[in-house]
Order: sequence, then structure tokens, then C-alpha cells
Amino acid sequence: KAVSSKSLDRLVAAYTWTNDGKMVALAADGFGDQLVNLSTQGEATVLGAFPDRSVTSFDTHASKVAFIAESAVHPQELWVRDESGDRQISNLNNYYPALVAPVRTNYVGANGLTIEAALFTPSAAEPGITGWPTVLLIHGGPTGRWSNKINEWAQVLANRGFAVLAPNIRGSVGYGMEFIRLNRYDWGGADYADALAGMDYLIKREFTDPERMAIAGWSYGGYLSAWSIT
Repeated sequence: KAVSSKSLDRLVAAYTWTNDGKMVALAADGFGDQLVNLSTQGEATVLGAFPDRSVTSFDTHASKVAFIAESAVHPQELWVRDESGDRQISNLNNYYPALVAPVRTNYVGANGLTIEAALFTPSAAEPGITGWPTVLLIHGGPTGRWSNKINEWAQVLANRGFAVLAPNIRGSVGYGMEFIRLNRYDWGGADYADALAGMDYLIKREFTDPERMAIAGWSYGGYLSAWSIT
């Protein structure tokens, strides 16, 4: 923490040391991830960004990086990144069923805060005149996040004809320490307002039917769902 906090305002999920005494860290960045080279003086240099994938583990050797990554629609596979780019090494999930690809969107939450979210559209249904039936899906934590991993709940709901909004409301990781602290001593306050602002955003765009809305979540998401309903 003392090394990374000087220049890297992101949660470090994993790290490894290199032979020249530097640290390579895997850092959460919004829905995606970054590999960052950290010197012992705390100087950070981004080695690679993964805006559309989530990296679960990695290792480095010279200029090469081996990593396991997945996206919102593709399960984990082994990759290698070098001077020629990224190459997929394993092919363990070639016959995985097709999934709904979410659209990344931003909207304005409480107090003008920008909230990033993933929006899933039903794969085999029409929205109707009044919009889609929509589920607001809240992640756990609250210092968790939605990332570029397969969201099983959202996929099941989209397959059943629901749109799904999965927002990274205040308190989520991947947006800096200040963003994490914004809901401290205020659970069910501004973070609740952030969540509902996402539904208001979709209603104004005539994407969501205001008479057919639901909320769900696990862990802290379950707490906020119960708080919202009551």
C-alpha cells in the first residue's frame, strides 16, 4: 500500500515482483483492469490496459505477460501479450453458448456524480410501447464492482425478456479511493439515489417501462434492494 498509494489510485488485486526489483500490479479500473509497473519509489507506469476484459491472474517474463482473462460474453482463456500484441493460447470454451453483450453507459447520479453501468438488452423480445421490463441489479460490497466478467444473473434475466442495469454506484472499487469513501456513514443514502437515478435515466429515454421494474442483488446488493423496496 505504501508503494502503490503514491501514484496509483486504484485497488490492487494481485502483484508480482520482477528480477530488476520492480512490482507489476493488477489494478481495477472501472469495469476493466490495468497492469501497472511500480518502482520501489512508487512511480507507476501502465504496461497494459484491458478495458473490455477482466484479468484474474497473470505472470511476467521480460517483455511478455501471460494472463487469464474473460469478457462479459467469453469465459476465461489463457492469453499472452508481447510486442506483436495479444494472442489467445487456450481454447477451452469454443462451444460456450452465445450470451448477451452489454452496452457500457454513463449517467448522472446523486450530487452530479457520474456513474458507469452495464446495460443488458433482452436477446429475444421486443420492448413494447412503454419500454422493457427492467431489473436494477446491485453488486455486493459495497466496495465491490461489476466488471467485464460474465454476469450470470443478468444473462438469465435477459434470456427471460428483462433488460438489466448493473451500475457501479458510489462505494464501488475501480474509480479511486475518494469514490469508495463517498458512501461511508451513508449506506442507503446517496448510493441508493445513484441506483435509482439509473432507472430514471432509462425511463426518460423510454427504454424502461416504469410500471414493470424490479431490484435485486447479493450481499450489500441484497441489503440495498430490501432498503429500496421498504
